[in-house]
Amino acid sequence: MMNFKTYVFILIFNIVLFSKFVKSYQVFDIENPDQNLVFSTSDSGDGPVLARTFSLKSESNVVKVKYGNENIWTSGVFGEKVVSIQIIKAYGLNKLLTIDTLNNGLLVTYYFRWLQYSWRSITNRGYLSIRASIRVDRVLNIKPPFDTQTFEIHHNQVYGMESTTIVTKDEYEVRKVNDGDNTVWTGNINLKCRGAIIHGPIQAPKLMQLHLIRLENEHTSIYLYNTEGGWVAVLRPMFYNILARLDAEEEQRRRDQSAQNQ
Repeated sequence: MMNFKTYVFILIFNIVLFSKFVKSYQVFDIENPDQNLVFSTSDSGDGPVLARTFSLKSESNVVKVKYGNENIWTSGVFGEKVVSIQIIKAYGLNKLLTIDTLNNGLLVTYYFRWLQYSWRSITNRGYLSIRASIRVDRVLNIKPPFDTQTFEIHHNQVYGMESTTIVTKDEYEVRKVNDGDNTVWTGNINLKCRGAIIHGPIQAPKLMQLHLIRLENEHTSIYLYNTEGGWVAVLRPMFYNILARLDAEEEQRRRDQSAQNQ
C-alpha cells in the first residue's frame, strides 16, 4: 500500500509535469501573427489572388489557431501540432485557409472557407473546387489601375470623347463590374461579362456598354449612363443619342480650344 509521502511526491511530480506541458501549448492568431513562432512567411500571387503561408518553427507547439476573437481549430489529439498555415485572399477578401499539422509523424491538413464572416470547415474536394473558381473568377473595375493580367486594354480618341475598351481574356470569367468601390453590375453562373466600352475620361466616364454572354453562348449588351446618382441602365437608342450629343460637345470644345491657341 502506498504511503502518504510517496503519494504526495507522485502528486507533486504530476502537477509540475502537467504545468510544464500546459505552458508549452501555444496559440497562433492569423490576424496578429506571433513572429516568435514563425520560421518564414511567403507570399505567392496570381493577379488579385494572394496566398500567404506561415511556416512555423520546429520548436513551436501550436495546438490552437485563431482569427482575432474566433477560434478556428484546436487539436483534439495528444502530440499533434501545427507546422504551417496558408490563407488565400482575393481582392483583399478572405477566401480559403489550410492548417497543416504533424501528428505522430503523419502530416494532416484541415481545410476551411470564409463564409458569413467566419471560417467554416470543408472537405478537400470542396477546397479544390473553390480554389479553382477563385483562380478564374475576376472583377472588372473600370477605375485604374487596370488588371492587365485579366484584361486587354485599348484606348481610342479619333472623334469626340475618348473611349476605353476592356476585353476579358479567355481564361477568366467576370460576373461583377465595379466603378471603384461601387458595384455597377452583377451576373450569375449563367451570365458573365466579356468586356466593356467606356466613353469619356476614364476618371469621370459618361457612358458604358457591357458585352454579356449567357451559358448558351447568347450575346447581349446593356447600356449605362453615369448620372449624379450613379450608373443607370438606359435603352440602346437613348444611349447613342447621349453619346452623339457628348461627342459633338467634345468636338466643339476642341475647335474652340484650337481657335484660342492660334
